[in-house]
Amino acid sequence: MKYTTYNVQQLNRKGKPWQARAKYKDVYGKWKEVSKMLPDAKGKKEATRMAKEWFDNLNAEADLMPNVGKAKTVEATYKEYLKHQLDTGEIEKSTYSNNIYSFNKYIKPYLGDYIFATVDKTVINGWITKLYQLGLSQNTIHTTYARLKKVYNYFFNNGELLRDPFKGIKMPKKGEAKITHLTNEQMDNVLSAVYVDYEPQDPMYVGILLAFYAGLRRGEICGLRWNDINFYKHTITIRSAVGVSNGVAGDYTKNPKIKALIEPSLCCLS
Repeated sequence: MKYTTYNVQQLNRKGKPWQARAKYKDVYGKWKEVSKMLPDAKGKKEATRMAKEWFDNLNAEADLMPNVGKAKTVEATYKEYLKHQLDTGEIEKSTYSNNIYSFNKYIKPYLGDYIFATVDKTVINGWITKLYQLGLSQNTIHTTYARLKKVYNYFFNNGELLRDPFKGIKMPKKGEAKITHLTNEQMDNVLSAVYVDYEPQDPMYVGILLAFYAGLRRGEICGLRWNDINFYKHTITIRSAVGVSNGVAGDYTKNPKIKALIEPSLCCLS
């Protein structure tokens, strides 16, 4: 993977900081973009110089991207690939942690010690059969399969594998989406529990009611700041979220899945 172009722009924020952006094509031929803030840049000329240095460093790191190697195991190759994605900003820390957890539980016990380049259709089909025998949900099997397939696609499309062991294998279907909303009775029970077990000054009191009335995710609630709330218009602007990463530098701030202006019943939070 090589970064092909870069540019700088001045953001429309307080202090008008500069930002550098670099583009590259992923293994599927789709354009992707990474960005970096340049808070120390005093003007476009300096921002461009700093962006060029960053761009060159990105390509230097890309030259160190993972390779299959003749004797590398599935475990070593998979984890090296994920670490590279994390280091280059293609995935977030929470995504990295989730992938590692999934690998250790559903892939490593069955394929981890195989030499990566020697895995074939027979091995893949045997692995899928074992996942079904575990009684896993259809969605878990589909997601785990897709994650390993993506790694093999990466090395096959880069020319490091002569064959793709997943070619010709039918991907396990996704399961039907589960209905997870609360019934009216359950909603009444949640509110009763909140008002009985917590006082308004308790952090959980506000957090639960924000999730209940505004539909905010946990990370979005934890990422709220006072300047996100307009008490006159009774609105909350979702600007950031807190991601959870087990074993990788702990929690961190990230962009929210939604960027919206919501109008919860603020009177119910007081």
